Amino acid sequence: MGDKIFKLTLQNLGHYEIRLLPNINDLKNLKISFKAALFSHGWIYNHICYALVNGEIKVIVVGDVVMRSIKTLGNDDPKSQMKIWDLKEGFYFDINTSEQQGFLKVDVDVKEDKKYSFDKDRKHIVDIIESFRHNTLEDSLYPQLFRKAEIKWKDNYMNKEIYMKEVYEKDYPDFKERYNVYLRRKKLKKIMNDS
Repeated sequence: MGDKIFKLTLQNLGHYEIRLLPNINDLKNLKISFKAALFSHGWIYNHICYALVNGEIKVIVVGDVVMRSIKTLGNDDPKSQMKIWDLKEGFYFDINTSEQQGFLKVDVDVKEDKKYSFDKDRKHIVDIIESFRHNTLEDSLYPQLFRKAEIKWKDNYMNKEIYMKEVYEKDYPDFKERYNVYLRRKKLKKIMNDS
């Protein structure tokens, strides 16, 4: 599963065509969003969803800069924004990433191309989706949360420092239990590798 998760990072700069796909296990939630960082004006989110990345199906983790581009389809009209996930449409993100003074620069265009419209090639996309159905977005969500759990942020509003694990414990009822299991596995793996 790890090799199926895709992120835009400084380590994989380049050009990507990303076609968002419906959440095949839960069509009510096309994507899962989670708090990734605390900024002076509130939370910065990351978003996990299914996508074709340069023609290969993956789970992607992207920031607000990409997901905000959906609004270019129809300003704030939800129906227009939903077209991004509609298999009948040919919408995709044309993304170029580069490094700018040590930071990741992401340029996003929303484009349309018949090759991303699956009316003519529905069997192909259904086969891809069916092959991926056993992987849930939550399988990808929790490892992302675990990686950020020990990050500490200054909450200027409450005037205190908070760990992300405290935030996730409030947001996800089963986070604490899952995180403890993750820590135990990590510790066991280290012991086994050291011996």
